[in-house]
Amino acid sequence: MTNPNSPSGNSTTLPSDATSPSILALRHTQTYTGPKLDKLKSNYNIWLKSTDLFLTLAGCIGYAKAIIPPPGPTEPRALANWYANDALTAALIASTIEVSEWEFIDRDLGASSCWNSLKTRHQSEGPIRQVQLLQEALTTKCSKDTPLPTTAEAICKAIDRAYEMGEITQDLLKCIALLSSLSDFPHLRSMITRDLSIATKSNPFTSAQLRAYLDGEQTLMNSDSKNIPDPLILAAQTKSPIVVCSNCKRNGHVVTYCISSGGGMEGKTIEE
Repeated sequence: MTNPNSPSGNSTTLPSDATSPSILALRHTQTYTGPKLDKLKSNYNIWLKSTDLFLTLAGCIGYAKAIIPPPGPTEPRALANWYANDALTAALIASTIEVSEWEFIDRDLGASSCWNSLKTRHQSEGPIRQVQLLQEALTTKCSKDTPLPTTAEAICKAIDRAYEMGEITQDLLKCIALLSSLSDFPHLRSMITRDLSIATKSNPFTSAQLRAYLDGEQTLMNSDSKNIPDPLILAAQTKSPIVVCSNCKRNGHVVTYCISSGGGMEGKTIEE
């Protein structure tokens, strides 16, 4: 982060700043050994705990969480140390994430910016990813082609990852079960998945909202069924019209071929 408070020649420097600055430069030599943050692994919660501990032990957590404010221009040495510490914290945060995540942080904006950007990016995927993981776990089947312990491990890992992403409530399980039942309604699944993806802890997508979608869909289906004509009525409507003679009022011929009095073939027989 660029130092916007570089002291000018007119600033009055605190005497203590030269020998005992209020902020000391941090020295860190340990390497992060915890799980690296990766969107594809959905490991945000375990990463957050590991990285919080790592930065705390390094004395940097206050910079990541913006708890330590920079000193004023009257403490140039302390201010320089603050910016060095903030840059160190940003670099340490970058070392705890996969390279694929680097594009989502900007170390030049400081440690707290990096920290908050990662939290915002990964906290937003919670509910929908939990649903996907639990559905994956519940639909995975053991087979003779794959070792049973391997399949069991995959199922357990999917459940572990889902729980690591946050609390799994009774209502979320209802959503999962209802969503799984809609395999024949892809448009509904798409709408529900969309709403789950934008849900947050403070504004969750509930099973009541999901059921409201189902109520609306059923209303549309009922309405459509009323507009479908009865097969017998439709068959009757498509039959050829009955021909009635205007002369003798009998069915099956017109006046031109009528053999009755007044008809076009008056006096003749049917054979003629």
